[in-house]
Amino acid sequence: MEDSEQYWLKKVEDKEECWLSYGIQMTFRFIWSSFLIGHLFDFMFSAIWMHGYVWALNQYIDIDLSEKSTVVIVEHHLKVVGIKERILHSILISSAVLGMCLMCKYHRVSQNIWKLLRLSMALGALCGLSRCCQMKQRLYPALHEIFYSYLAFFISGVCFLVQFDDLTLRKKEKRE
Repeated sequence: MEDSEQYWLKKVEDKEECWLSYGIQMTFRFIWSSFLIGHLFDFMFSAIWMHGYVWALNQYIDIDLSEKSTVVIVEHHLKVVGIKERILHSILISSAVLGMCLMCKYHRVSQNIWKLLRLSMALGALCGLSRCCQMKQRLYPALHEIFYSYLAFFISGVCFLVQFDDLTLRKKEKRE
C-alpha cells in the first residue's frame, strides 16, 4: 500500500456491503438535501429579506400587509405555515427530485451538470407558469417562485448526483 492510499478506505468488493454503503450514502444525501431545501425556503420566502418582503406584499390574500412591519408579516407566515409543514415540504421536494433523477436515469449513465441545469430550468419554468395561472397573473411572485423551483431542484439534484470517487488531494501533492 502506498503512502497516499493509507488514508483512504479499501475498495469494497462484497455486494451486500456495497448496497449497505450505497443506502447509507443516499440517506445522508437525502437528509442533506432536505436540510438545504428547508433553509432555501426560509431564505427565499422570509419577509426579513427584501425579496421575501416584496413577495409577501404581492400575495393575493385578504389581509393588507403593506402597512405592517416585517415582524408582523413573519409572524403571520409562521402562523400559516408551521415548522412541521416546512419540514414535510422539504422532504417531499427532495423525494420528488430523487424520483425525477431516477426517471431520467441519472444513476445509470454518467451525465454532466449542464443536463441537470437544463432540466431544473425547464421544471422551474413549468412550475412558474402553473403558479402564474394560479395567482391570477401576478408577475413578481411567479418569477420569485420560478427561481425558487429552479434553484431548489438544482441544489437538491447536485446533492444526490455529485460523485467524489476520483477527487483526492493526495494525487495532486504526489505530482508536485
